[in-house]
Amino acid sequence: MMLAASVGFGVAGFCVSPVGELSESVLWLIAQFLMYAAMALGVDAYVSLAVRKYLSKGGDHE
Repeated sequence: MMLAASVGFGVAGFCVSPVGELSESVLWLIAQFLMYAAMALGVDAYVSLAVRKYLSKGGDHE
């Protein structure tokens, strides 16, 4: 749903005045929707699992 919302706001941003130009607020809103969608799809879980695997293999030596 958040991915669809971000695409919808992107398309709507091009259709309203000034036509063909996205404002900063629309870009910020799209970025927020995409970050939430990535989090909801488990990207953060995958990254934390990868970090844990790396640290368990001895990657924490400095």
